[in-house]
Amino acid sequence: MANFNFNISSLFSSFTSGSSFGSFSLSDYASIKNGSYGKLMKSYYAEQKKSISANKTTTSETKKDKNVDNTGLSQMKKESDELKSAAEALSKDDLWKQTGGNYDMDKIASAVKSFVNEYNDTLTQAGKVNSKDVATDVKYMNSMT
Repeated sequence: MANFNFNISSLFSSFTSGSSFGSFSLSDYASIKNGSYGKLMKSYYAEQKKSISANKTTTSETKKDKNVDNTGLSQMKKESDELKSAAEALSKDDLWKQTGGNYDMDKIASAVKSFVNEYNDTLTQAGKVNSKDVATDVKYMNSMT
């Protein structure tokens, strides 16, 4: 080790109380932390916490609002259920029973009219829903009728 002329004190000279780390001293750090910079940072992070808590509130309200169907699928289900009921009414045996040799034409006409109205309402609602599955089903319904 005699070959190395190395002054180890130069490594630790920056840690003495009067020296600085590069151009930044500990006294500068203390004045910044306790002074206006520290107040500015506290204010900034306080606003960040408020913003985060406000976002959490908005997010929880949004999650509650997700229960509201904005796509129209719940209305589509309601319309299709009503169409199903109208179709089932057409297939009931008592609708097609004759009394005194005649059919109850008013009852049959009412059931057919109900089916047509529900069918049209279902197609109208399907046009408002942006879904490939619904579009495929509507295409099938149109081909069947």
